[in-house]
Formats: sequence, C-alpha cells, structure tokens
Amino acid sequence: MREANADEPDDSWSSGVNLPAGEAAAADKRLLVTLRSLLTAALPVLYPRALFIVFGFGAITALAFAYAEVLSLRVAATVILLPSIVGTVVLGLRYRGWGWRALVGYSAGLMAVALYDVLRLGLVEVGFWDDPIPHIGTLLIGDQNPHFWWGYLWRFYGNGAGMGMAYAMLPWRGVTSGVIFGTAVCLGLFALLIVAPTAEAHFFSLTPLTALGALAGHWVYGIVLGWATATRIPKAERDR
Repeated sequence: MREANADEPDDSWSSGVNLPAGEAAAADKRLLVTLRSLLTAALPVLYPRALFIVFGFGAITALAFAYAEVLSLRVAATVILLPSIVGTVVLGLRYRGWGWRALVGYSAGLMAVALYDVLRLGLVEVGFWDDPIPHIGTLLIGDQNPHFWWGYLWRFYGNGAGMGMAYAMLPWRGVTSGVIFGTAVCLGLFALLIVAPTAEAHFFSLTPLTALGALAGHWVYGIVLGWATATRIPKAERDR
C-alpha cells in the first residue's frame, strides 16, 4: 500500500466537489426547482401584505427624513407619503380582503394613538415636556404659527393610523405582540434622535425621563393596537 506523501496535496476535498458534468447539472436543476417552489409558496403570503406594511410606514418615514433634515417635509410628503396613499387605495381596491384588513388596522391605529395622546398630553400639562406635534405643521406648510390641527392630522391619520395598518399585516395578534411592535417603533425613534441630533430640536431631547415617557406612550399604543386588531382579525392557529 502506497503511503501518503506529506508533500503531496490532499485532493480528497476537490474530488468530492468536482462532480461529473451531468450530475452537477442535475444538482443545479434541483436547486432551481426548489427556489422556484419557495418563491411560488411565498408570494401569496407576502404580496400584497408587504406593500401595505411599506405604505403604512410612509408618513413616519417622511417625517423622520424631515426631522433629520435630509428632506423638507413638503418634499418628503410628495415623494414618500403621497405614493403611499395612492398605493394603499389601489391595493385595497384590487385586493378587497387585504383592503378590509388594512382598514381594520388603520382604524385600530387611530384609536391607539388617541389613547396614547391622553398620556402624552397629560405629561405635557405637568411640564414633563413640550408638545412637539404642532411643529409638524411648521415643517409642512412653512408657517411659524400654524394651526395645531396640521400636526395632529399628520400624527393621527399618517403616523398612528398608518403604522396600525402595517401592524395588521403581521401574523401575530394580541396585547403582547402589540407591545413588542410599539417598543420596536419607539426604539426606532430613539435611534433617529441619536443618529440625527437635529431631530431633537424638532421633536424632544432624549433623556432617561423622556425616554421612559416615550416608551410608556408606545406601550399604550401597542396595547390598544394589539387588542383592537385581535377583536376583528382571527389569530393564526399553530400547526400541531
């Protein structure tokens, strides 16, 4: 028996991967069939819900760009929010079942942000922080003293309701998932305030106290959102 020479390269690995041409082609075909099957199975559960999620975050994304001073709010509303609104309406009319689900989430988001603001405005009254929402109107219409409704229309019908629509597209229901969703949104806000300090001038300064207040408000939002959507959209059953 011939002993292996230490100086000779070990070709055991290469011989294992250098398949004959026909076998390699067959393996490629199996991979393509598998990928096609996965794509075929995934599309019905991802479309159009993924687009509803993207459109639902249109208002808050536009506002984040404005707070970071990447885009003016007017421009962001034109290139981000307006297409999101049009896309939501078109998808909702094209896919009526998903449109109904989007409407459920949108309505739940309105309810959730209203109760969130009960807490937030209470903190404003006791001097915990100022109310930054009317400033959205300043960014939007360029008026230094806009009517406060401009900001609240954006907050309620854009941010709060839109993210409620996005949440309704997720497969989880109930208070726990709502709190997790609200926490994730709040952490995104914190990230914006840290990464783009100019956002603090438009919104609020991030301190331990303001962070706690914001987190509590988003928990209220998540609790109401999770509860309200669970009453209208059935919970997915796990496979046994």
